[in-house]
This record gives sequence, structure tokens and C-alpha cells, in this order.
Amino acid sequence: MGSAVRIGFAMVASAMLWSPGIAADAPVRVLVWDEQQPAQKQVYENFLGNAIADYLKTRPGFVVTSVCQNDPEQGLSEQTLNQTDVLIWWGHVRQRDIKWETGQKLVERIKQGKLSLIALHSAHWSTPFIEAMNERSVTDALARLTPEQRKSVKVEAIRPERYGVPKRDGEITPSSELVTQPDGSLVLKVKLPNCCFPAYRADGKPSHVQTLLPDHPIARGLPAKFDVPHTEMYDEHFHVPAPDEVIFEERWDAGERFRSGAVWKIGRGRVFYFRPGHETFDVFKQPEPLMIVENACRWLGEQQRSDVVSQGYTIPVIDLASESNRQVIVDREAGQYLGHPSTLLLEDGKTILCVYPKGHGKGAIVYKRSQDGGLTWSERIPVPDNWSTSKETPTIHRVIDAGGKKRLIVWSGMFPARLAVSEDDGLSWSDLKPVGDWGGIVVMGFVESVQGVPGHYLAMFHDDGRYISKSAIPSKPVTFTLYQTNSTDGGLTWSAPRALLARQDVHLCEPGLIRSPDGRELAVLLRENSRRKNSHVIFSRDEGKTWTDPRELPGALTGDRHTGKYAPDGRLFISFRDTTLKSSTAGDWVAWVGTYDDIVQGREGQCRVRLMKNHKGADCAYPGVEILPDGTLVATTYGHWQAGEQPYIVSVRLKLQELDERLAKPSK
Repeated sequence: MGSAVRIGFAMVASAMLWSPGIAADAPVRVLVWDEQQPAQKQVYENFLGNAIADYLKTRPGFVVTSVCQNDPEQGLSEQTLNQTDVLIWWGHVRQRDIKWETGQKLVERIKQGKLSLIALHSAHWSTPFIEAMNERSVTDALARLTPEQRKSVKVEAIRPERYGVPKRDGEITPSSELVTQPDGSLVLKVKLPNCCFPAYRADGKPSHVQTLLPDHPIARGLPAKFDVPHTEMYDEHFHVPAPDEVIFEERWDAGERFRSGAVWKIGRGRVFYFRPGHETFDVFKQPEPLMIVENACRWLGEQQRSDVVSQGYTIPVIDLASESNRQVIVDREAGQYLGHPSTLLLEDGKTILCVYPKGHGKGAIVYKRSQDGGLTWSERIPVPDNWSTSKETPTIHRVIDAGGKKRLIVWSGMFPARLAVSEDDGLSWSDLKPVGDWGGIVVMGFVESVQGVPGHYLAMFHDDGRYISKSAIPSKPVTFTLYQTNSTDGGLTWSAPRALLARQDVHLCEPGLIRSPDGRELAVLLRENSRRKNSHVIFSRDEGKTWTDPRELPGALTGDRHTGKYAPDGRLFISFRDTTLKSSTAGDWVAWVGTYDDIVQGREGQCRVRLMKNHKGADCAYPGVEILPDGTLVATTYGHWQAGEQPYIVSVRLKLQELDERLAKPSK
């Protein structure tokens, strides 16, 4: 192999650093499974699977075993699989010789996080790939139901009558339909995928491969475009569930195209399908396909070895939802949706400002002030006329320039991101004005001063491909990108956004920042919007110049729109919408109590608190949190606090000592 395909471990041109995460003394264990049809010998003297295995054996960090279908137990003994992290599969003419039960056992290992699968070319019809796609099809269909429907629904999985080449104008699979039976019970009918495509051509004409996700570990070291000189053609539509990530696309001169490198999450494991091939073409003597297989093995191995994080929690939950004496209504209007507040405590320790939209995210911005620490609130305060044009959740922040001049700023997102400024602590405000030729969602998740550089700030937001520019077109599957922007003049102007990470497998968004007690580290907690995993966290020890890879948080900290403050004793109180995958308070407004070190070490923390019960889905809790001089926490948010009514804005007041007293009481 020449230097053009030499593989190292640093990701270039990204603020997120990726490393293989598997030490030399803990190699990735790869099993190459090959049907070994005789036609392979036209090109591969010792069979195609052995050629791939021989290549991987020359690369560091792997232990490689090669088996074939004619081996005892078809090469898939329990002992062999127990020593396998990544299974590479090549099959073609003897696909059905592998029983469905065998495929299901392999998929069970994938779901448990014990195995990852790489399916090559005609392995689209292999038993393990089909069973993996079946599993994902049912999972996706269930995810489209409401929580109440999922509790009682019966799933009817319907296999294709035959696995054959589908017609171009035929029904697309997979598909699903929710049917209400005469007795009122629900049946979810899922037509499982055919795992094929309407056209193929084995004439060996070249394909042109484009790298769609150049920052993905599987694409590492690959050019933006490369050709496969001799390959079989497959043409879309590929009858499989929507992938989490499409890394490569392949095109042919006759106009065909195919999603030729795709990843699916199956339970705790992953499946990667790579299309180029045919056993009589020398695809796997070419550097680029071999590099893709190597990268995939390395990345899947890393994911395989990552710590499994609990989807629930074991810490106690303190329920304050029924304690109306703690609740202060900030604003309520019959028949009007009031949502998504952002708050700011001024330096006098008692004046709290609050902004929120008349509507779900978008809508005219409403502005109120409390002069007694949130016990009472003003009437709605007049604001500039163009605040009525806000398209997104407003957020309010304190900024100070290098000369010590204090200002307040209010952000409003979508395209273009706009900013309003107050020079007099919120007594008067400017219009909302564009800050640049860019936009995004929940602009800004936070605004944080840069230590040691007066007047410098960093802020974050995310976008799903719709609002970052005027002509933005979202990808399919959707890509969530986390952006950072900086200010050097006290928050008046802001830099063009810098993309920190872009993911399709998980949707990381709505950043909330916590600075470490010693001030030296930043932690950003991230909502996971695909609901496949827990919330995530990233860290920076250089004031946002670089960030660590995202990692999952414990289930106890999983939620949307994390907002936190330190109590006088150094503990953290973090408020959020509960989207924990396994929780008795799912969809409610909750808070977490613990320490910064709990976040760093991945611990569950001390306790959870249900602040209020939400009566409609998970439509609540974009909270503001303030800490008063006497240690009182004032948390403010919106929600459906009365069944059947529009959401309104409420504050809840508490001290951590009150929670400690309840925890100290013996349980009944």
C-alpha cells in the first residue's frame, strides 16, 4: 500500500477529534465470512474473503479470522462468535443456506452490542442483513406511535412473499399501518423490507463514488471522489429502512445511482452496508474499498467497546409537582399558547427578566420583569414592533465589553439569526437585526464569557440543514450540526458559525453549558433528538477552541434543553424536559441534583426532582434557572399544566436543603 492509502488516527479539519479508542493490547477482533463461490477464483486466487482478511492482517490493531460456509457450523460457532467484534459478510448464490434462525441469533448479538456487521455487495440478501433490516423496520414503525399506543399495540411482521427484484412502480418496503380492530385493540402491520432494488447490471462498467460525509470515521483518508473501474451496477430505490447515515453515493454514466455506504443502528450495535463488488471484479484489490473496510472495522470496533450507558436511572425522585405553594404563575392567557421562556437575573440579585414567544417556538416575543426575585411579575412590557416577527425561541443574556460597558442581548433564530440590544438593563430595546448571512435553531443555547479575555464570548446553537443559510437544503437522512460562534466586542457582533460536529446516527442539539467549579473546563450538555440514545456531553479545556468527542450521559441526565446553576454549597441544579428512555416522569418538567464531577465521571448524581407534571406529550420545559443570594432556586418554564388547556409560564421555587431533608426521611 502506498502513502495515498496510509491510515492514521487524527481527524483533519474538524474541531472534534476522533481516535480509534482501542489500545494496541485490545485489538478489534474481525471475522471475515465468505460463501466462497468458485467464480471468485477468476480474480481472487485464494477467494475474496481471504483476500480481505489478508489485507486486514497487515494493518495494526486487528486480530483477523477467515471462515467459509463449508466450515463446521458454517463458520459461525458460539466459540467463534464470542471472540468476534466485527463480522464481515460476503454471500451471493447460497444465501438461503443460512437459516433465518441463524440470522436472528446474529442480530440478537448486534442488538446487545456484542457484534457489528459489515455486509458487502450481494450480502444485501444475506440472512443476517435481512434480519437486521427487519428488526430496524419494526423499531422504526413503533417509534412513529405515541407512548400510549406502544403500550398495548400488537406487532404483525409480514415478510415478502418472495425475495425477488422489485418493480420500479411497485410498493416500497418497508411500510407500516396501524389498524384498529373491532374490539378496539391495535395491530401494527409492518411489511418487512425486500432488501433489493429494481435494476442491476453485471457488465463491469465503472462507477463514480462520492464521499457524502467526509468527516465520518469510515470515510477517513478517502478522497472526495473516486472511481471503481470494474463493478456491478445497482440502481435505487433500495428497499431498506432509512439509514442513519449515508456516507457514500455511487453513480454510473448511464444515470443510475445508489446509496453505496450506509449505517443503521440496531439496538446497541450497528450494521454497515458497502455496495461495490461482484466476485468476478477486482474491487477488493483496489485501495479505496479496502480502506473503507478497514475504517469500518476500526470504527465499529470502537463503538463496540464503548461503555454501555443505562437508559434509566436508580437515584431517588422527589416529587414537588403537587406543591402549589412553590408555584408562581408568570403569564397565562386563555386559548393562547405561551412557551419556551428564557430568564436572566440582574446583578442586584432580585430583578429577573423573562422573554418568551406567543406560540410554539415562533411567535411574537413577550417581555416581563420581576423586581422581587420572581415572587410577582409585571404586566407585559412594550417591546419594539419587529419583535412580533420572531421566528424562533428567544433567549436573553448579559454581555460586558472590554471597557466594562454592560448590555443585554436577545437572540431570535431561524434564518437569519437576529439580535436585539439593550444599553439600560432592559428598560429599552433595539429592533431585532440580522447578525450575518446565517441562521439556526435555538439561537443561542448559551452565551458564555471567555476567561481571561474581557469582551470575548462564545455561543452555540444547532441546525438540521434548513436554516444555516438562505438556500439551505437538508440532507436525507437529516444531519444535525452543532455550531459555535464567537464575539470579540462584548456581544455586539458575532463570527461566522464554525461546525463542531455533524451526525446522522444521533441528533445532538440544544446545547447547555456548565463551567467547572475551578473555571478551567467547559461542559456542554446536548439533547439527543432522534431518541435512540441518551443525552450527550462534550468538554473543552481551552475555552472552546477544541472539544472532546461527544459521549452519552447517564439516563438520569437525559433530557431536552439543560439549564443549570450552582447552589451555594457547590452542587448543581440542572433543569430540563424529561426524555429519559426509561423513566416514570417521562415528558414532565424535572431537575437533576449532583456535582460537576458526577458529569465528568458519568455518575447518576444525587437525586431527581419532578417540578411539575405535564399533561400533553413532552411539550414543556425550556427552562430558565436563577439562583438568588439566599440560595433560593427560581426555575421558570412553560408547559401544559392543566389538562386540555394551552401551555402557560410558571416558576417553581426551592432550596436544595429542602430536598436534603426529604431524602433524609426514612421511606414509608
